[in-house]
Amino acid sequence: MSGDRWFLTDGQTQTGPLTLEALREELARPDQGLARVVWREGMTEWTAPDLVPELAAPPPPPSRPEPREPLFMLGMKDPKWFMVGAAKLAVMFLVTLGLYQLYWFYKQWDRIRDAGDNVSPAPRSLFAIIFCYSLFRRIVDSTQAVGVRTGLPAWLLAAGFILPSLMWRVEGVVSLAGFLAFVPLVAAQRIANAVALAQGSTEDRNTRLTGLNWVGVVTGGGLLALLTLASLLDLTGLGQPPTSKAYLSTVASVVNKTLPKKLDADTELVDTVGLEGVLVYRYRMVKRSASELDSTRLVLAVRPGLVTAACASQTRQTLLDRGVTLRHSYGDKDGREVVAIDIVAADCADFVR
Repeated sequence: MSGDRWFLTDGQTQTGPLTLEALREELARPDQGLARVVWREGMTEWTAPDLVPELAAPPPPPSRPEPREPLFMLGMKDPKWFMVGAAKLAVMFLVTLGLYQLYWFYKQWDRIRDAGDNVSPAPRSLFAIIFCYSLFRRIVDSTQAVGVRTGLPAWLLAAGFILPSLMWRVEGVVSLAGFLAFVPLVAAQRIANAVALAQGSTEDRNTRLTGLNWVGVVTGGGLLALLTLASLLDLTGLGQPPTSKAYLSTVASVVNKTLPKKLDADTELVDTVGLEGVLVYRYRMVKRSASELDSTRLVLAVRPGLVTAACASQTRQTLLDRGVTLRHSYGDKDGREVVAIDIVAADCADFVR
């Protein structure tokens, strides 16, 4: 009890009476190499302090478990972020068709590992779409220790990277939206650069293209140009087989820019339509109804001229040689079809230019 009177002796001198607090202070002083014992009323004999419950040392606190978060997250060590110029990052991402991001993510995770966190940079780079938020969060959090201000939350950077990255898997020209994944990487790199400079980093800012970078630019730039051209051809239909509806629809749209037009007093070429394997020319007999037209006589009258025109035209001859049928559909003055005349490659077998 704290109200008891205690006595302390080393066998030569005795101190007391003392309160419990005063006794503890006395015991805390370095001794002279002599064993000291204590006594209070109620004890049968002088006893070593360690054997007295009131004076026994408290058990040590449980050891603190190793943190699972990286050391810099606890303010113990900050990562020295990989530095690269924003413009260089954007160029390398685009010309390598996004492959540069593997290198970028690896370098940043490697710096986190150097800071004391037990991470594996390679798998986190390969599966960047899964681990990107964790990296962006660490970059954003690292600004607090050096007083760098940023209004970009980690979740927004992650969303800006993940959504475009998923677009690579979409067919067609929409997949080009995948290139937008470089935007959040550039934003995160700007933050990382600012943190590194605030930390007093003396590393090269890495803003110029190296020789190896130029090899990637030339090689990747050529592939990017081919990819862009292929996407544009696919978008216009010109990259499709000549007999496809997409290709022939593109041809028809070009022809239709000059239509409709009068061919003679009785005939008007209204428009053209691209179908699967067939390019249709639609005519209208402007002065006659269907009851006034004899389809047989009309075919005999116009077919020879249609064959000659088709076989004499380099453009139409090319379409015929590639398996396209040129169909000439004649309708009456109200647009109702009366007869359709097909011209195929075989019709030009005996034609002499």
